[in-house]
Amino acid sequence: MLHHLSGTGAVVPGWPVNGLVVPGSLGSVHPEITEDGYGGAIAVWRRNDGTVRALRIGVDGPVAVAISLVSAEVEPGRVRLAWYAADAASLRAMVERRTETDEWQRLATLTPDGTGRLEYEDRDVTPGTRYAYRLAYSEDGADRFTQETWVSVPRLELALRGFQPNPSVGTPQVAFVLAEASPATVEVYDVAGRRVASREVGGLGPGRHAVALDAGDRLAAGVYAIRLVQGGRVLTARGVVTR
Repeated sequence: MLHHLSGTGAVVPGWPVNGLVVPGSLGSVHPEITEDGYGGAIAVWRRNDGTVRALRIGVDGPVAVAISLVSAEVEPGRVRLAWYAADAASLRAMVERRTETDEWQRLATLTPDGTGRLEYEDRDVTPGTRYAYRLAYSEDGADRFTQETWVSVPRLELALRGFQPNPSVGTPQVAFVLAEASPATVEVYDVAGRRVASREVGGLGPGRHAVALDAGDRLAAGVYAIRLVQGGRVLTARGVVTR
């Protein structure tokens, strides 16, 4: 039986009042427990089917090690995560996510590929927000959870890259970054100050984008001024079109 108490002797929130049984599955023999060097412990036991299982108990609670996080990549507007499952033959796991103020919510069901990897890409994230992810699965009739992984999604800054490529031929694409999901417009003006192309791009949402212009015919060779307008901000760039 494992207990986690605070300095006052009270049970730490989130831990069972009567302690945690380790191991928590039937048919387990020869349990051993040792410190993990980080204020927690690692319990190891052998099951009657001959397999060996381990459970790391961190300061915040039990952490499954049968499934471990391999990588977490974060970009503005996207989080990619990958886990590895040691025993993945019939595993089905649910990806769960929460913020510092919200409760856990389930996002998707994952099954391992042929190498035991479970991968998930979350595009429904808000720049500047911190998220926790974990996998929920069932083992020996009991609910299990991997250790939660916290990531911070970087904030986006409005940016105008200009023509892509630059110089370009005919009607080029315009590359830019939107910081938020609000109305935004890309406009192109010739040297006489006439608007020769315009496109509403706010519906693309936050992130990096490259769009073709709605200019009808190909742009004539020359120098152009490009404007990106969003939320009262105006960015400008210069672009060149060649024959």
